[in-house]
Formats: sequence, C-alpha cells, structure tokens
Amino acid sequence: MTIPKAEYQRLCAVEEDLADVRAALAVQEGIDAGTEEFVPETVVDRLIDGEPPLRVWREHRGFSQSALARAADTSRVQIVDIEAGRRTGSVYAPATFRCPWYRPGRPGSVLNPPVAVGE
Repeated sequence: MTIPKAEYQRLCAVEEDLADVRAALAVQEGIDAGTEEFVPETVVDRLIDGEPPLRVWREHRGFSQSALARAADTSRVQIVDIEAGRRTGSVYAPATFRCPWYRPGRPGSVLNPPVAVGE
C-alpha cells in the first residue's frame, strides 16, 4: 500500500505530537505523585552563576546553616566551609548525615537535583 507523501508527513507529525503529549502526561503524573518537582528559575540562575550548590539548595529549602547542620548531624562550621569552598562534601554525605532533603532516586534530592524549570 502506498500513501501520498503529504499524508505520510502529516501522520509523522501526528505521531510526534502524540509522543509529546505522552511525555507531558508522564511528567504531570510524576508531579502529582510527588516524584517530580519544579525548580524556580532563581535557583537555576544562581547555580549557573556559580554560587555554591549547597548554599543555593539550603536556602531554597528554607534552612539556616545551623538548622541544616543539626538536621545533618554535623557542625555549622562544616556547612560554612563547604559553602565557602574550603572543604568538599562527600557525595554520600546526605545519606550519611540524614540530610533533610535527601531522597534517593527522586528529583529534588541533593544527589539527583531536578532539572525542570518553572514556578
């Protein structure tokens, strides 16, 4: 069976649109289930501008340095040193310290920061 080229191109466009709709629905399902979240543009801009990621995420989540240190079972000095670039934190530290926003495999985790931009 042969179809005209214009009909083939129309069907390809419909197929692409359907794939886009399915992808959007999958993201919306994740948002509704709490496994996806949006990151405000201000957070993304701060990270792009080179601000210390721990500071950006800490402030975005509403933690003071002292509150994060208490929640992570570490000292405020360690948080200050990591934010100032004098020390580096281990990629395992959030799990080790029971970081309050650590969620393994979940967007929004310190180890898996979300990438969707929006308010």
